[in-house]
Order: sequence, then structure tokens, then C-alpha cells
Amino acid sequence: YVDVGKGPSLLMIHGLGGRIENWQYNIKLLSAKFRVVAIDLPFHGKTFSTTDSLDEALILSTVQHFIKAIKLIHFYLLGASFGGLLSLLLYSSYKHLIRGLILVCSVGLGEEYKPPLISRLYNKINSAIQKNKIDDNNIVGINEKQLRIVLAENLFYDRSLIPDFIVDNSEENKSFPKRKEMHNNIRRIMFGLRPNLRNIKCKVLIIWGKNDKIMPYRNGIKAHADLENSSFILLEKCGHLPFIEKTDLFNKLLLDYLLEN
Repeated sequence: YVDVGKGPSLLMIHGLGGRIENWQYNIKLLSAKFRVVAIDLPFHGKTFSTTDSLDEALILSTVQHFIKAIKLIHFYLLGASFGGLLSLLLYSSYKHLIRGLILVCSVGLGEEYKPPLISRLYNKINSAIQKNKIDDNNIVGINEKQLRIVLAENLFYDRSLIPDFIVDNSEENKSFPKRKEMHNNIRRIMFGLRPNLRNIKCKVLIIWGKNDKIMPYRNGIKAHADLENSSFILLEKCGHLPFIEKTDLFNKLLLDYLLEN
């Protein structure tokens, strides 16, 4: 985990398949005015687990123990994609400690959507594995060029902006072959959860890329209508990762929200 800066605390939770590095364009600026904390979830980044199974309780309890261990009190909670769903689920346990929620292209706010391009790639890779044409552990390295194209088309509006760290996962997959299975388990077990938004009383900022192909922005519009105290901001020409694709604008919006609350 990363824990830098002084001031009001902000806990940042990445999405499925993400890691702390996803926030590398945001942490330095934010830490000038805030204590910024970012965590690698179980089976992500530098966090691993000895368990052979994964469920909702393990993910939530890991973050809950982490919050207690580093003594986070009266903090802001920022979650992107799957991290947004985790933030919503954590709110029920920490509503007395959470000053505000920031949800970025969040899971758990409405319908789910799997892009056709990614579906076709998964089918192609699985077919090759079954025919013993490629090694499952080396999928990303062998298909890096193809993966880059698919990620760019699905995660970003401007394909030229996809950074290498989003694509370069092959060494991690070789070191932690169970991660692919665990990520699939998370998607299967948790992506259908729908927290009760009407129980959330703190101020909520919802940020969405208008061109997000992973999670439709109409989910954010619906959540904005259901939440008692929320703001919804739609970013033009932006995909699923606005904190990377629209860094300067995202940082400004986030700082404005944090400094006003």
C-alpha cells in the first residue's frame, strides 16, 4: 500500500485487475493537501493470498482490517469500477467515519455490460488453451499486441493514451497464475450485488466517462437520482479510466470536491 501526505485522509480503491499504479498520475498532486492512501486488493498488484478460494467476505474484511491497522478516521473513500462497488459496501460499516464518497465508473449501480470485443478475445484465447496451442500462464505476454488493441478500444476513448503499465501484466501472471481464476471469481460472486443507495447520507461525487464501454454512464445517472446528496459529472471523449485518460480534469474535479467538503 501507499500512505503519503498530511491532512484529511483519502482512501483510493482500484478496480478489478487494477493496482496502486493506476493512481500514479493522481497521488502526487493530491498528497500535497491530503493524506492519500492506496491499497492493492487481494490477488492484485503486490498483495497475494494463500487461500484457494475468494469471496465477498475476504475482500471486504481485508480492507476493513487495513482501515483499522493504519488508523483511518473521518476519511474520504474513492473507488473506481469494482472499487466503487467495494466503497458502497464498506459504507454500511464505516458511515460514521466516511466524510464523502467518490465513485468513478462504478460497478453496482445498475446494469452490467461485457464488451463484445473482450468477449470475442476471451473465446479465442480459451479455444487456443483447450487445443494446447498456448500456455494459460503466458497468455498476456504472447497476445500482448492483441490485448493492447482490445484494452485500448474498450478502456480508452483515445487509444493512443493507454499506458504501458495497463498492458504489461505478463510477468505478474507468470508469478501468480491463480489471479486470473480469482478475478473471475470476484466478477461472478460480487458484480451482481446492488447496495441500497438510499441509505447513503454523505455527499457523493459520481464521475463517468461518456464513452465508457465497460460500464454505461446511464448507471451513474440513475444512481445520481437515487442518492440523497450527490453530484454527477460526465466527461466528454473519455472512457472507463478518467483518472488516467483525463488526468488534469479529473484531479481538478476531485480537489474541488475534497476542498469544498
